Amino acid sequence: MQYLLFTHKLDSRQCIAADVDAPSDYTSDQYGDLQEQFHAQHGSPRDKWYFTTNMVRKFYEGPHGILYDEELAGPDGCSYWVFIRPEHTEQQRRDIVQWLKDEQDVVRMTVWNITKIVEVDLYAVSE
Repeated sequence: MQYLLFTHKLDSRQCIAADVDAPSDYTSDQYGDLQEQFHAQHGSPRDKWYFTTNMVRKFYEGPHGILYDEELAGPDGCSYWVFIRPEHTEQQRRDIVQWLKDEQDVVRMTVWNITKIVEVDLYAVSE
């Protein structure tokens, strides 16, 4: 299963991320260990960290291959998280924001700018 793991500072929309391909039998304890290891390596004690996974949420692919996630925010529509990778341009960022606004009922949108993609050794954590 594909996962996106990322950490960011409380006052920032910039983050460091890792693409993780975990086996389907990966346990919740192993997920917790992975979160803690990632945060210890790439976060700081003042950072707030999140672990977003398609086990709970399905990532969708929008224009230019940009990934986004949606969650029902209420009767008026959904909340969206958009993940802009380093290879995406400012125009591509504007394109997906406008595309979501045109195509979906957007109540809230957070655009995450991934400044760095790092490797995570999934099996070193789980042993």
